[in-house]
Amino acid sequence: MGISQNGGRGRFLVKTAALAMAAWLGASAVVARAEDSWDAVYLAGSRVGYVHTYIEKVKDRGRDLLRVRVDMVLTYKRLNDQVTTKMQYGTIEAPDGSVLRLDTRIVASDQEMRVHGDVVNGKMNLTFDGTGQRQQQTIDWPADVRGPYAAEQSLSRQAIKPGEKRTLKMYMPDLNKVCDITLTAKANEDVRLGGGITRTLLRVEQTTRLDGKARPEFDVTLWVDSGGQVLK
Repeated sequence: MGISQNGGRGRFLVKTAALAMAAWLGASAVVARAEDSWDAVYLAGSRVGYVHTYIEKVKDRGRDLLRVRVDMVLTYKRLNDQVTTKMQYGTIEAPDGSVLRLDTRIVASDQEMRVHGDVVNGKMNLTFDGTGQRQQQTIDWPADVRGPYAAEQSLSRQAIKPGEKRTLKMYMPDLNKVCDITLTAKANEDVRLGGGITRTLLRVEQTTRLDGKARPEFDVTLWVDSGGQVLK
C-alpha cells in the first residue's frame, strides 16, 4: 500500500471551528489556524482512500499547545463486499512535540474501537473502549515519546540530509505500544507523483523496532522535498 498526494503535498492555512477543541481541552481553549494536508492512498495501483492530516495551534489556560489529528479512510473489496475502514489518530502536544493526551479510533463494520489516555508523571494511562467492554492499561511514557505523526513532524521541523540518521520514539496505534524508529536518509531520486508530475526527492527509509526486535511490517519508505515535507 502506498500513500501519495495527487499532484504533490502542499500545506496551507485553513480556518477551523473551535467548538470540539474547546470541549476537549476546556472552555478556555482557543483554536488558531491549522496546517492542513491531504494524501491519496493506493493499493496495487488503484486509489482506495485518503489521509487527512492537520495541526492546530491552541491555547489552554494561557498555555500554547498543538492538536495533531490524522484521519484515514480506506474503501476496498473483501470477497463480494465493499468494506470501509476509518481510522482517526489524535494527540494534544506541547510545542516541542511531547504528547500530553492521545485519542485513537478505528471504525470497521459499524464497530468502533477507541483508545485514549493522558500522560501523568511519565506514564500514559490508556483506556480501551469497544465491543461493550472497557479495559485500562498503563505504559511508560518518557518525555521524548512522540505521537503517530512523529516521522513527518521531525522531518518538517528540521530537514534531513543525505547520509543522516535519526532515532525517535513513536507511539504505534496498531500495537498500542511505544516503538523505536530510525530514519535513514539515502539519496535523491526522481519520483513520479500524482497528476504525472516528476520531482527530485530525497529517499528516507523508516525502520521500526519493538523491545529490541525488528518489526519490518511497519517499515516505511518516504520521499521528502528540500524543506522536509513528505510528498510520497
